[in-house]
Amino acid sequence: MQAFEDQDLIIYLLISAYIILKDFGFNALLQFSILHGYFLFWQIPYFYLCNRFLLPYPYHSVYSQRATDFEYLIVEMLKYFYKYLQHDEIGKIFFEDQIFRILNKFRYIRELGEGLGDIRFHDLQDLEIGRKDIKGLFFYSQSRVQASKHDILILYVHGGVGFGDGLESYPAQMSHLLNCYQYLSGLADDKCHIIVMGDSTGATLALSLLLNISKPSPYLINHIRSLNMYNTQEKQQEQIQSLNSLRKPSYSILISPVTNVGKYSNIKDNDDDYLCENSLSNWSQVFATPTILEQESNEYISPGQCRDLETWKLALPKYGIYISYGSEEAITEDIEDFVELMKQTGCKLKIDKQFAQIHNWAILSFYGEELIDHREYSIQTYAGVLSRMLLWNTDTFFSSDANPILNVVTIDDDYV
Repeated sequence: MQAFEDQDLIIYLLISAYIILKDFGFNALLQFSILHGYFLFWQIPYFYLCNRFLLPYPYHSVYSQRATDFEYLIVEMLKYFYKYLQHDEIGKIFFEDQIFRILNKFRYIRELGEGLGDIRFHDLQDLEIGRKDIKGLFFYSQSRVQASKHDILILYVHGGVGFGDGLESYPAQMSHLLNCYQYLSGLADDKCHIIVMGDSTGATLALSLLLNISKPSPYLINHIRSLNMYNTQEKQQEQIQSLNSLRKPSYSILISPVTNVGKYSNIKDNDDDYLCENSLSNWSQVFATPTILEQESNEYISPGQCRDLETWKLALPKYGIYISYGSEEAITEDIEDFVELMKQTGCKLKIDKQFAQIHNWAILSFYGEELIDHREYSIQTYAGVLSRMLLWNTDTFFSSDANPILNVVTIDDDYV
């Protein structure tokens, strides 16, 4: 579809206002608008005028020089949200799933589905009637023969304030994630590749998923035993044993992973990134209870704290992992420390450090860039990476001397 424009932002705000009005009433909407309207109608225009219009271009930050006006606007709004609205009941509305579904449906109708082809999606609970333990969306192509076997299945874990699920803390959301992985594993035969992807805190859950597949955490096992859906000891034991028999994914793509949860000693002081120590600390409180976070051995919650190389060798996918992040991220040091740890394991590892980009650059670029090639650069790059990792899995590709990844539009036959 076409680039996200100013009119889409206005529609997004109108939809959010309608949801607030429906769920909280007119008085709550009025109070919220009065309290935070100053930011939208005065603070953002003032920042834009001073930092983007009046300030000479050479004095802009590295990120500001590269970002479009719309990207800059999105980042300023994210900064405000994580500073003032992250724990506000009304503020959470702005990141609810129903708002983006309505918005995307509107854009799809307005543009007649341009660029989406025959892609459709369904709730997993609709596909698996009666399975309330499966939460997610299943995307597929209508032109694909439904009776044929899958070549590639991708489990994508989105990031955000709620660490994937948004309603429950660890290990409940990991239980939901494992259920989705089990569902995909049931669709895959021996020749099918299962890929685990995630962005931001979704990448954190993706890493935790890898660790839990190789060896389920005690917290997860106790959670399964406490669930009412497994109302007999035999069913509980059957579910626990099924975790031990899960196959590892073939490959994993991690976008700006938050590798350390609850410990942020290496946060970079950066005015460009919308992440800061306070927002990350708030994420930690959503992700897990203080009791779990304070445990000495919490590598399942904070994968960057797992320093045992043998544990990672057992957990990492067959064809390795791909880590993509921005050079201007607040958590750059944590990500690069994790990269060095992965290098010590001897795993197949590919790194993509994007110049002048901030946290979760791929998602921001998709919504904020003006040209379609720039918007879809990350998608094209990841598609190229998957094809090389799964189809052309050679030592040359993983060499430190190999050329950086190009997107699939510019790849030629002589490129290594």
